[in-house]
Amino acid sequence: MGYMWRVRLSSFLVGAATASVGGLCLLYRDYTVAHDSISSQLKGISETFTERHEGLNQQIAALEKLQKANASKPEKSD
Repeated sequence: MGYMWRVRLSSFLVGAATASVGGLCLLYRDYTVAHDSISSQLKGISETFTERHEGLNQQIAALEKLQKANASKPEKSD
C-alpha cells in the first residue's frame, strides 16, 4: 500500500511540474508578444511626436522671423 501511494504521489508531482513548466512557457511567450506589441506602438507614437515637435519648432521659427521683420520696419506716423 505504501509503495502505490509513493508511486501515485510521485506521478502527481511529475504531472504538476510538467503542467507548471508548460504554463510558464505559455505565459512567457504571451508576455514577449505583448511586450513587442507595446514597444512597436510606443515607437510609432514617439516618431509621430518627434515629427510634430519638429514641425512646431519650424512654425515658431517662421513666426519669430516674421515678428523680427515687422519689428525692424519703421512705423508710419500720421
